[in-house]
Formats: sequence, structure tokens, C-alpha cells
Amino acid sequence: MRKQISIGTILLVMAASCIVLAVLFFGLLGVGRFSSTDDLREFLAEDDTNSQSYSRYTHDCKCFSWDLMVAGIKQHHILLPVPCTQTIGDDTVGHVRCITMVNGKLYWVEPQSDSYRRV
Repeated sequence: MRKQISIGTILLVMAASCIVLAVLFFGLLGVGRFSSTDDLREFLAEDDTNSQSYSRYTHDCKCFSWDLMVAGIKQHHILLPVPCTQTIGDDTVGHVRCITMVNGKLYWVEPQSDSYRRV
């Protein structure tokens, strides 16, 4: 009998893989980084991704993350969408946010609210 793997486990493995790739990507190429949290904050203040309307079926967290990634590319910054989980009440659900490098440290960026925190 095969053991069933939960969606949470799959998302955790995917997120860990994305973080490892991000560290390698930023570390090897040395491009696309923000020089400071002020630099990141300024980019997010100028970007309008967070002002877009959320729709569960047509414009969800995946779309916000991709839109922020594209906006970053236009400004020569790298923000990589990463699948993760989010707890809402008693439920744990799949979610997507971005990861970026600020002054040599990885940061999560929430495209729907412009919040960020160190990984």
C-alpha cells in the first residue's frame, strides 16, 4: 500500500527547493538584489501590484506573485514566486508569495499587501 503525501508536504518541499535555487541564483550571479530594505520599500511603494483586485478564480495569489515578478524584472530586480502555505482560521491553504535578496539576506515579500520579512 502506498503512503499518501499531503499537499502541505508537497508545498513545503517546493518552497524549500525554490529557496535553495534563489540562494544559488542570487549568490552566483550577484544580480537582481535590493541593496537595502529602504530600496525594497521604495520599489514596493512605486509598484501598484498590491492595488489590484483579488478574485479567487481569475486573479489570485499566483497572479499577484507573477505580476510582482514582472514588475521587478522591469526595474532589474529579481522576485521569485514561491509556493507556500498560509493559515486562515483553522485551515491551512496553499499560497504563493515572492522571495528576494536584500543586502545578502533572503526576504519573503507578500505581493497583495507589500509586507516583507526576513526568511
